[in-house]
Amino acid sequence: MLALNFDYTLKINTAPRGEEQVWAEVSEGFDKIGKSLKESVYQGSYLGDRGYSSTEVTGGQLSVTLSGVRIYGDPAQDYIFSDTVKNNYGEARKTDFMIIYPNGEIVSGKVTLAKITEGGGNSNAPDAISVEIHFNGKPKSVAAD
Repeated sequence: MLALNFDYTLKINTAPRGEEQVWAEVSEGFDKIGKSLKESVYQGSYLGDRGYSSTEVTGGQLSVTLSGVRIYGDPAQDYIFSDTVKNNYGEARKTDFMIIYPNGEIVSGKVTLAKITEGGGNSNAPDAISVEIHFNGKPKSVAAD
């Protein structure tokens, strides 16, 4: 099965401090997605390696980068680009996020919204936006049924 980017479903909790989670689909206006396991590596060059090095992956952080155009009235975008989130730091940037892969696998966890950018582009173009979603710790993974 060929995995197409529009076959991924992304959801964000827009009420992280509420009694119940309120999930909004993250799709409207976003036209580019990047998923990355930003790895921490240790590189060592030992005497016996004769000048060559070896690498060990010692950790990582799953992150999702989204970019596109601003759509007012979309619950996910209105949450991400709200004054409460965009113009504050610390706990204001933390919420829950899930990725539903085309094969049905679900990856979810606590996240921090980072590098929120709103505004930019040509005068006759839509307002360009971007956001990075950084998972905090190892995400929970549920295999497809």
